[in-house]
Amino acid sequence: MPDQPAAQPVVLNSSLALPEILIRLEKAARRGDLPGFERGGPAISGTPAAFFVDADAVPFEGMLVATAAKAEGEQAGTTLRLHTRLKQRMPWVFFVVLVLTAYPGVLLTESMIRTMVPGWAWLWSTVWWWYFPLSVISIPLVLIPAIKKSRKIAAQSAAAASASISKLIEEK
Repeated sequence: MPDQPAAQPVVLNSSLALPEILIRLEKAARRGDLPGFERGGPAISGTPAAFFVDADAVPFEGMLVATAAKAEGEQAGTTLRLHTRLKQRMPWVFFVVLVLTAYPGVLLTESMIRTMVPGWAWLWSTVWWWYFPLSVISIPLVLIPAIKKSRKIAAQSAAAASASISKLIEEK
């Protein structure tokens, strides 16, 4: 599961310095406008993050991570790059659970076949021969669409959060 942003980064320019931007965003977060706002966060391509905001997604959660740089040119200010990505813990937990539940599934299926069709000993004694390949094939068939769906929903949620952040960092 690559740790790649779900979409191209959004670039926001502001004439405000980063500390002032963070103060405005913290105030908005306390009002409930930016859920999950926190200073700092995971690095993007080696650049430490200035802040991150939750990006709601199903079944795996996402986040909007912002890196900051001083604006280039005549005016002083800050350039924010907003990247959308999934939180990495739950897809891995989901994968591990799918892998670890394969063997108990063999025992359950073998017991069910033994009970339902007691005369077919050859079938229930060889369950693991066909059950493991079927369960291994199904793991990516379940996990990949779930990750794609989560990235798409997180990108939509992040777009709304980006618009909100853009309004908050305008000079007033």
